[in-house]
Amino acid sequence: MQLVDHHMPTNKPLVVLAGWLGCQPRFLRRYEELFFRKGYQVLIKVASPTMVAESCFRPLPPPSLKCHAQWPKGQFSKAHTSSSSLSSSSMQDFAWDLLRDVHHRQAPHYIFYAFSNGGCFVWEQVRDIFHAADTNNQKQFQESDIETLNEEQRKILTDLKGCTAGVIFDSCPSKQLALLGIALSFCTWKERWEVARTYGMDVVFFPNMVAQYKKDIANLRGITYYRGLKDDPWEIPQLYMCSESDMLIPSNLVEDLAYHRRDVIGKDRIFLKKWETSRHCAHYIDHPNEYEATLDAFLHVCSSSTPKSKL
Repeated sequence: MQLVDHHMPTNKPLVVLAGWLGCQPRFLRRYEELFFRKGYQVLIKVASPTMVAESCFRPLPPPSLKCHAQWPKGQFSKAHTSSSSLSSSSMQDFAWDLLRDVHHRQAPHYIFYAFSNGGCFVWEQVRDIFHAADTNNQKQFQESDIETLNEEQRKILTDLKGCTAGVIFDSCPSKQLALLGIALSFCTWKERWEVARTYGMDVVFFPNMVAQYKKDIANLRGITYYRGLKDDPWEIPQLYMCSESDMLIPSNLVEDLAYHRRDVIGKDRIFLKKWETSRHCAHYIDHPNEYEATLDAFLHVCSSSTPKSKL
């Protein structure tokens, strides 16, 4: 029997699985197999805990968006990227690497799947890169940011943005970023120590005793993070999945965001599925039939509203 390499470029659509904080690629295997069965190629990307912490305590205004001179040339990274191997990278570098991987897959269209805030922060950075490359949005960015893109790079990003078929928000977002330590408790000790080394013992090990100035930074960052998702003018289909019993991501925040997005871009593009009892990032495990039916309906919308040109 000939084995099929699911990580090589094909003419199949692509889904990017952006894992939650502390996720390991093997934890996403059930989702990988699910999308394989539905005819998708899969790219798994998991930002390290230090990248997620960086996103929680990111200064305002955010760092300049700068593209590496050789991007997207060079060998792209492995599909299964471990979080610990990239602890020294920034979230922006991680997003550029992800976009390079998507470009090399040459899929007719792709869907971004964000698990929890860990995956949603990656989407936020990807979205900001797309908007910075858009000549219609240049006035929102510093001139130096725009000058880092040459015409070839700008065209690639424009094509990538045009082939973004939709976004799935699984158990996200939440703007309560000062409670990062609670989510970090699910990470390995090594990962937690790496975060503590940069952001402090209080953030990692004593989430209820975080220094006030750190809380102020995280709270302000949470407001801008949530607002950016609410007021994004990009009219691509979005699916929000949440649970009333989720102890990490309040379902009312997800619902409020989904309802606001419906007002902004229309009910035919924004979809919401809420469960009464379902674990954080485990809707597929706890409610497999409902989850898959919801997913199938959304994938149909995405495939119907996306141009079929190559990336």
